[in-house]
Amino acid sequence: MKFKIRDGFVAHVSEKIEIEEGKFETQVQTFYGGKVVDLSAEQAQDHAHKLEPLDKAATEFLVSRHVPGPEKSVQIDIDALVSTKVAEALAKAAADKTPAA
Repeated sequence: MKFKIRDGFVAHVSEKIEIEEGKFETQVQTFYGGKVVDLSAEQAQDHAHKLEPLDKAATEFLVSRHVPGPEKSVQIDIDALVSTKVAEALAKAAADKTPAA
């Protein structure tokens, strides 16, 4: 899959390379913002937030990893919530200070 590293980001991509039969070493390549790279799904997984897709497979990969946020229709009236909580706290404090009859 082809990706472009987003400007301002650096991706350190590792890959296990077999140097002789049964002996592997980890190779790390560093890619800077603006660089076009070809990555496997495994390599792209940890760097998804740093990548811009350049082909259909890369786009599908990033879309599949997207976790949607709350729906736009979900709204919280912070002022009303705070007012209610403050009123409840004041009422409780006043009740606690009221002398028993």
